[in-house]
Amino acid sequence: MAELRFDPSCTSTSQQCLAHLASERSYTNINVPVLYLNQIPGAMDNMNWPISAQLMRHWFDSPAWSMSDNERKGEDASGKDIDYTDLKRQYPHRVVDNVVKMDWLRGFDQVKSEYSKLLLDWSTPKSRAVLHNRLKKSGWYPKKEGHQLGSSNMSALQLDNTCQINYKEVGSPTNTFNDYFGAIFKASLKIAVVGFTTYNGGKNLFHVTKAGFYLRDTYDFNIGDGFVDRHLGLGVWSKNRLLNKDETAEFLVWKGKIRTGNAWLDDKLFKKYYGFVQVWNEDFKKWSSKHGKGGDFFVFSDVKWETPGTPIPVELPDL
Repeated sequence: MAELRFDPSCTSTSQQCLAHLASERSYTNINVPVLYLNQIPGAMDNMNWPISAQLMRHWFDSPAWSMSDNERKGEDASGKDIDYTDLKRQYPHRVVDNVVKMDWLRGFDQVKSEYSKLLLDWSTPKSRAVLHNRLKKSGWYPKKEGHQLGSSNMSALQLDNTCQINYKEVGSPTNTFNDYFGAIFKASLKIAVVGFTTYNGGKNLFHVTKAGFYLRDTYDFNIGDGFVDRHLGLGVWSKNRLLNKDETAEFLVWKGKIRTGNAWLDDKLFKKYYGFVQVWNEDFKKWSSKHGKGGDFFVFSDVKWETPGTPIPVELPDL
């Protein structure tokens, strides 16, 4: 057990630890270690989770800002697609695109699997409709030949609302606790295409020369209504590590027994979980409110470019 505090000057805690004394069979306050919220990146370092630690430190170091639901969806206050390049220029802390790499992401099964599926199945009726709209916005019109869409020199920020046409959600609460889980958890793996148009045999065609894959995520402490938020929160932490899933289940059962007066001070589980405390999204919101720091941000990876082996032109509607 431990107490979670927001800084050394904070006397209030998010959890009061009570237990039965085996000798007295009565409730009493017990002394437990204190975990300060901003010590969690150090625990991530200790677990060899460097990307998780780097992203969380960025949140702690950023000016306070809470992302809206629309912004999480990629829309600005007027409902238009966010221009992430412009956003980064105005508010550098709100966009991080130099930490997460596709080669690192593809080392995790949940990303590797969806990457392969998206590479094979990116061309769908919906994605072709999106491509058609992207082309029209870029100045293409039916029968226009040689119109270029995008470039393999573009970053993920530039591709996202100009050439991106399909995506898959990656990550699940059932995934293993690892650096990907701590840094990303759930995100969108996206594909953008670049190429040129031709008009041949009465058909408008788009020839894909490169396909770019990247990840887009939001780093925020949104309090959702899913099972993970309601029961697990952000896991059970100490200064050194996060409990694994089996340990977490045991800890939560034991914690419930303490609340009902069925766990004793000399319980072996008290010793096993001495120094651990459950952490919630709400704790980060409270920390931000207290310190005026702690800013949500968008995460973009770099771009992994693929060259189609036998490219098949995409037929575009003549309208």
